[in-house]
Formats: sequence, C-alpha cells, structure tokens
Amino acid sequence: RLGGDDAPFVPPNIVDLLKQIRIRTVEQLIYCNPRIVSQQIGIPFEELEEIIAAVEQQIAPVPSNAADFLTNLLTNTDITSSGFLSLDKLLGGGVFSGELIELIGGPAAGKTQICLSSALSFALEGKTVVFIDTANSFSSERLIQLLEGKFPNLNGTDLDAKIEEILPRIRCFKTFDIFRLMQILEHISQETSTTPTSEDHLFFENLSLVIVDSIATLLSSIIGKSKVGNNIGHNLMITLARWMKTLASERGLSFMMTNYVVNEGSRAGLGDSWASVCNVQVFLSYHVTPFSYRVGTIHKSQHMPLVPKIIFTIEEAGFRDCQTEEQMLQ
Repeated sequence: RLGGDDAPFVPPNIVDLLKQIRIRTVEQLIYCNPRIVSQQIGIPFEELEEIIAAVEQQIAPVPSNAADFLTNLLTNTDITSSGFLSLDKLLGGGVFSGELIELIGGPAAGKTQICLSSALSFALEGKTVVFIDTANSFSSERLIQLLEGKFPNLNGTDLDAKIEEILPRIRCFKTFDIFRLMQILEHISQETSTTPTSEDHLFFENLSLVIVDSIATLLSSIIGKSKVGNNIGHNLMITLARWMKTLASERGLSFMMTNYVVNEGSRAGLGDSWASVCNVQVFLSYHVTPFSYRVGTIHKSQHMPLVPKIIFTIEEAGFRDCQTEEQMLQ
C-alpha cells in the first residue's frame, strides 16, 4: 500500500496524485509506465523514476540464507565500544560497522555527549573519526576531559603526549547546509576508495565512524519547503540517506546522527521517511525532578539489547550508570 511502511520514500503529495489515477499499491507503482504516469500526474519523468528506484531498493533486497548472514556478520562486522558500557549493552554489544545509529532526544538529553564519547572510544582503539558539526557542538576541551577521565593517573607531559596521540584521529568538519554535507560525504567516498585522491589517505584508511551532530538541523529547513511536482527537499533527504547507507555498507563505516523530538517527546523529528533510514534508534530523555538524570531506550534495532533501558548521569569524567534512585543521590 502506498503511504505505508513498504514505500516510505514516496512523498505524501505524490501518493495523493498517484491515487487519483488509481495507482494505490507498491506493485502498481513498480509495474507502471513511468513516462506515461509522470505526464498524467504532472511531475518530471526523472523524478518519478528516482522514486520508483528507491521503492524497489527498499522492498527487494538481495536474498541470503541464514548461514551466509552469520558468516558475513562474524567476518565483516566490527563492533566498537561507545565509551559507555551501559550504552553498549543497550546497543546489543556496541557500535556495529555498516550501520546507521540515530540518537533522538530533546535539549540536554546527552546526544552530543554520546557522540563525543564514541569518537574518543574509536580513537583510543586506533581508528579515525569524522565529526560533522552542524550546530557548533564539537568541543576539543570536552574530549580532553573525557580522556582525562579514562586515564586519571596521567598528568603533565604524559597526559600531553596522550592528547597529541589521540585527538588527531578525530577531525571536525563544520557545515550549515546540506550541500556542504554532501561534499564532505563525497570527499569521504573518494578517500576511502581503493585509489585515494590525496596524501591524506592514511587518516581515511582507518576511518571507522562518521558523526553528524545534528542531522535534523540541516534537513528540517529543507523538507518543509516541498511543493507538489517539486519535491526538492524530500528528494535531497532521500539522496542523502541512500548515500550514507551505501558508504556504511560498502566502506564498513558506522554512522551516528542526532535528531530532535516532536509531539512532546513521543516521536522523532524529520518524519516517517527518515525514520526508515536508520538501523538503530535510541531515544534519550532528560529528567530534572526529583533527580537530574537521563534515560535511554531502544526504539528500533537489528540486535537484541542486553538491558531494557539505561539510566545515567553525565559528569566531568564521563558517564555514570545509575539504575536506582539511591545511586543518583550518591
């Protein structure tokens, strides 16, 4: 059925137009003549072809048997800690390569702190990280605080040496529009290919994590501008989503993105089309009474969480797991 979970990449206004010419199901859309249909509903032929291709890719994955799936998981999947053991348990073991993780929550819910912690954790394992900052959230000072929390016995020249060793593995790119974000992803695609285009290939050889904090800042300003027959914002969002999923799958990268909440915190922003993109969705909430703490729950995942939820506080040295009110008081 068009407009349902089977075809999230079809914009709602296009669904309405298709229904007017009695195309109501995914099957009818796939087997239609796109040139004739595009003329009937008044949109460019190329735009309808792109929508049909996205639907076909969504509902017709390459089949594989369970043995092949397990072999691929064991041999090609890398799992890295987020830097917070309780979060790793919630994620089913840690941050999996080839997947897109979405951190969803309101202000002060801990989204950026988890991004920074994950970046540092990857860097400590010798991996490199690209942090795409869309909201001036990146902080080298906070990374150093987290590093000091992991090595409390280091000081002076030893601490300085550790900082000089670890922090260059994390690079921040600032961007405030989606086109610059696409340029960065294109750069990543080129540098992680078999024939890198610059002398900087050593950094990208070890690239394992790409963080976008926040994806909602870029996309929310464009997806609301779509008009009938001119769904530029929606198409840009779907193009970006397909690009990120391709990079994650073909390059073995992990993507971590942040998103806001709507409807008083009950739903993720950016709509249903974007919700189908990510492999994992973590909802984070901030509570100030009677104690100041955060709660994390899994709303979508391909892995079995080892815990139903996490309750934690954020301190200068990092995260502290608090599963009871007594622990919060300490």
